[in-house]
Amino acid sequence: MPAVLNVSPHPDDGALGAPMTLAHLRHNGWRVVDVLLSRGREGDHDRRIAEWHDWLARTGFEGIALDPPLRISSLDRPLATEAEIAAALVEVIADVEPDVVMSPNVHDRHLGHELVARAVEFSYPKVWWMYGIWSSLQTPNIYAPFSSTDFEAAAHALDAFKGELERTNFRLMLNGRSQLNVPLKEATPADAFNSFGSEYYAELMMEVIRSNDGWLFGTRRTFDVNDPLPAPSETDVSELLSRVSDNTLLDQLQSL
Repeated sequence: MPAVLNVSPHPDDGALGAPMTLAHLRHNGWRVVDVLLSRGREGDHDRRIAEWHDWLARTGFEGIALDPPLRISSLDRPLATEAEIAAALVEVIADVEPDVVMSPNVHDRHLGHELVARAVEFSYPKVWWMYGIWSSLQTPNIYAPFSSTDFEAAAHALDAFKGELERTNFRLMLNGRSQLNVPLKEATPADAFNSFGSEYYAELMMEVIRSNDGWLFGTRRTFDVNDPLPAPSETDVSELLSRVSDNTLLDQLQSL
């Protein structure tokens, strides 16, 4: 059975990043595992882990919660290091043996998300699909269109995070981005995505494939669950991944 491992910095990130893609994979015979790295603010741990378990029950995904959780919030001191996070992920990857690892992207604007994404990079998965939560992907190469039924299922699963939804309207965020992704497919660089459907919702991801010398850019495509892992391009994007994010650069400039 093929497997996908989604790396969630926080309990609700799996419900916000590419939840319809995860559900589509599960419905087509994939094992879907969400690894939870942290639990947010210390006083919210019990509530947030309970909401995460509710989300898992609604989606049918498996879950692995690191215990103790890692410290990746902007309020946490000391922060977990990339090396510490990568070491934990290497163990999970060895256990799950995923065909694909998914996570927020390395330029996602959120300190914890970028930290985790860098750690994913250094855990060297075979195939890595990145998505945007707090920022849009600049160079997506997978366009995954979905129906309103798919969206409502993802929104129902997101409703498990009642406490977080009281603070932030994540349903609006999920709805807005997944609708915006449909016309955005026409504005991507290089070849256009081969999609001519009447979809209302979509998810965008950036695929990179590990090579001996770095990371190769995945083939630009509309997602096909019957051919989910085509051969990559010959474009090495290691430099793109290692580029300092605007977030990190701003921190460096402000510390001068």
